Amino acid sequence: MVEKSSSENTGKELEDVGFDFIVDEDDEVEVSIWVASVTDASGKRRPYPVNVEFCKERLKLLKSSKELIERRLKEIDEDENSSSREADRMRYMALLDTANDQIATLENLIEAPKVKLTSYWKIPDWDTVCQINSESLVLNERGEPEFSEERNRRVRVKYLLKRWDLKDRNGRPIPVTMHNKVDGSVIEAFLTEFDRRTAFTRVDSKN
Repeated sequence: MVEKSSSENTGKELEDVGFDFIVDEDDEVEVSIWVASVTDASGKRRPYPVNVEFCKERLKLLKSSKELIERRLKEIDEDENSSSREADRMRYMALLDTANDQIATLENLIEAPKVKLTSYWKIPDWDTVCQINSESLVLNERGEPEFSEERNRRVRVKYLLKRWDLKDRNGRPIPVTMHNKVDGSVIEAFLTEFDRRTAFTRVDSKN
């Protein structure tokens, strides 16, 4: 005799509520990113995706590291008997310069003017999942099918990206069919945020 698990027993009420098993064409996920403006080597203004919360966390860690470096430099300066004093000082001064540069970069990114870009992605049904999985395979050197992360990213954008609000420098909408020509950092930021949004789902409960 097979007994029901506690989760099956407590989930009895869900049978009366029902599930959205069918994925409709209008089922989608809204994905937004923020971009700042940077000038590349060719002199063109490019979008630079900025995750402000990540930058703030990284900034906090860097400032803590800077304090440790400065404390170590003070100890080195006070230790007149150390044979490696000058070498140690130069090494930690280099670390301090690097930390200061990274802190300045993060502070600039956090404070820089930003534009919000929004895209909409399809919730994949079974047919789409199979299509993506099939097109994510490549032949390895032995002629055997092998999963390719790079191909998978490409085909997920191809099949799941539905629309966005991107415009060119003249204000004309950029169709999603031109995603291969869009700045790579923007596509990667959208895809990363889509993965983050869909990796964790809210579990319904009585509470």
